[in-house]
Amino acid sequence: MSLKDLHQAGVLLPRDEWGVHDLHTSVNKPMLLAAMALGLTSVVLMYVGGGGTLTFIAGGLFIGFMAWITHISIKAVNVQAAQFAEEREHFREEHSIAQPVTEADVVETEDTNTASAAGPPETPAE
Repeated sequence: MSLKDLHQAGVLLPRDEWGVHDLHTSVNKPMLLAAMALGLTSVVLMYVGGGGTLTFIAGGLFIGFMAWITHISIKAVNVQAAQFAEEREHFREEHSIAQPVTEADVVETEDTNTASAAGPPETPAE
């Protein structure tokens, strides 16, 4: 992903806030360790299975591990994005920083300016 994609997804903080926030992970560590144990167990069972039934059972466990680790990671990113949004709001309130202008605000302003620049609609002459 590019920096622009990360910023639009709400994961990347604005540059003026880089290095301001406390760095910590929002990943559920016990759940992550349990998922890693499942992943390692499934790999060992695939090896021990030697192509038999146990290998296919372990393959299913591995697919479950991949789904679980993806869920854990996505949930952690969402939690961190929510925390940063809350911290960002608190930071702006403390430092009296105005809300950033969004694209919707710019488009709305441009539409208004275009209409006013054209002047009032002309009425037909009688």
